[in-house]
Amino acid sequence: MSAPNLTREQAIARAATVSVENYRIELDLTGQPTDPAAAAGETFFSRSTVTFSATPGAETFVDIVAAGVRSAEPSLARAAGGALLPREASVDPREVCAALLASVEVRAEPRPEAEARVVATGAALPPPWTALVSGVRGEIVRLRSDDPPCRTVRGWVGGEPVYLVPRGDGRVVLGATSEAHEAAPVVTAGGVLRLLAAARTLWPALDRAELVETTARDRPASADGLPLVGPSGVDGVVLAAGHYRHGVLLAPLTARLVADHLENGAVEPTLDPRRFAGPPQGAR
Repeated sequence: MSAPNLTREQAIARAATVSVENYRIELDLTGQPTDPAAAAGETFFSRSTVTFSATPGAETFVDIVAAGVRSAEPSLARAAGGALLPREASVDPREVCAALLASVEVRAEPRPEAEARVVATGAALPPPWTALVSGVRGEIVRLRSDDPPCRTVRGWVGGEPVYLVPRGDGRVVLGATSEAHEAAPVVTAGGVLRLLAAARTLWPALDRAELVETTARDRPASADGLPLVGPSGVDGVVLAAGHYRHGVLLAPLTARLVADHLENGAVEPTLDPRRFAGPPQGAR
């Protein structure tokens, strides 16, 4: 790298100043005939785009790990550049859900004395809200590798977005496809093939990885891509749905928004489910 990594103190200070909203790394692994080095397979080109917000008046920077990108992840395929986000973290949705189920009481039937009901049923909302979300199938491959990445790695390979998330003990989550559809979500040969082909190009060591599991699930998408959190249009019913790919990450914020609404009627206008239509027939 051209400069040393941030210290822990510097990373904490930056995290308090900068909020990364999105980043995209496009890798061209096909080589460029006009560049002899690229044509020989020794150098590849990339484009890194980082979208972030920062405290007004503050100063910051983004680490661009260019010629030394492989010093951050030695097993990464050759690339001309990349962006290193030292504070990026990930959570395991399965562990989060298991911890939640272990800490709360689960009832088969609602309490009759309850004053409110929160509908949070993922990609399949019950009537009369069924049409507010639709399923977008996502396929994921779980692998076990003797050479996994140390951190989350994202890239674009031949127009195919791909990410690798290490889970410890050599486990790696490879994802994810995205396809709007009406049928039940199933793992497809084409989806798995695209993911594995892109991942092996980005991280060649995966050629030796053990294939552990493939899964397909529906992501609940709203018409405008934003969650539905707030009053449903039916008295005593609150919606918490439409989080698309970010349900686990947005769960704490969603819980706070729901609690605030139940306590004092507060509603976040951007996420108000009533933005799509008036109250269902028969509602107040």
